[in-house]
Amino acid sequence: MLPLATLLAWWLGFTAVYEELVMRRGWEALLELIGVYGAIVLAMGLEQVSWALGNWLRFYGTRDRPPVMSQEFAEPLFLMDTGEFPVWMNAKRLVVHHHATHPRITSVEAG
Repeated sequence: MLPLATLLAWWLGFTAVYEELVMRRGWEALLELIGVYGAIVLAMGLEQVSWALGNWLRFYGTRDRPPVMSQEFAEPLFLMDTGEFPVWMNAKRLVVHHHATHPRITSVEAG
């Protein structure tokens, strides 16, 4: 297997990599670039973590707020009884039927 691996490495250009990094001391430039790229990746990671932390602090505990839609706001939108709001808010799936000509909701099926 070793001769086959050597032939494959030679065919893929490993000798060029060896010559550039070892013989021409290209590893010094590689280390410099790795430092620059590492700093860029670190900055991007810190930016993502700070963004996520900011959003977590911003939205932490907001699930306990009262529902947005209440009875007094819903009356002009519905052409039906809105007494089933609690059922609709806890349902995983709703089928909403609209009036053909008016921008009103005619029925809601909770599923």
